[in-house]
Amino acid sequence: MTQRKKEIYIQAANLFKEKGYPAASMRDLADRVGIEASSLYSHIKSKEQILIEICQSCGDLFNKGIDEILNVEDSLKFKLFRIIDLHLNIAQNRPSSIVVFTDEWKHLPESALLDFRQSRKSYENKFEQLIKLGQESGVFKKEMKAKLIVNMIISSLKWTLNKKETLNSDKTRDEIKLFIHNAVIT
Repeated sequence: MTQRKKEIYIQAANLFKEKGYPAASMRDLADRVGIEASSLYSHIKSKEQILIEICQSCGDLFNKGIDEILNVEDSLKFKLFRIIDLHLNIAQNRPSSIVVFTDEWKHLPESALLDFRQSRKSYENKFEQLIKLGQESGVFKKEMKAKLIVNMIISSLKWTLNKKETLNSDKTRDEIKLFIHNAVIT
């Protein structure tokens, strides 16, 4: 991907985050990157293509990250904390893209929506299997369903999306892990 195309995707993610996908126009995007709207099409096919790429690339980051975490020989507790770090690191490194991924995916075209949902479901299933394994082995509390635990963890991490200072603080990361530790780990 060329540097110009990367800049287009970064600015598109910022624009979609600020205005929402439906309200963002190609003219708005062209103004942000300093080119004519008609010139955008020499770099990209459509606004829709940008949304698809942002959502797919974030989904790929989550799935690749959880696969790496699950394939490492380590304790279930440590794997859970690495998944928390995965979420926080992606949110820190790609804040606008993550907001688009979590909020604007519903505007994906039908052709991309199925793949997106399958990717997201795959991630959630892997996370849920880790929690179930921890519950079966007595490392994680059994009082709640694994699916509920996963959804609560993911939801609790979403608030960090607009809190850049929070993500850069080791103390806050430790507090998030402590909160989840107390809620999930026996």
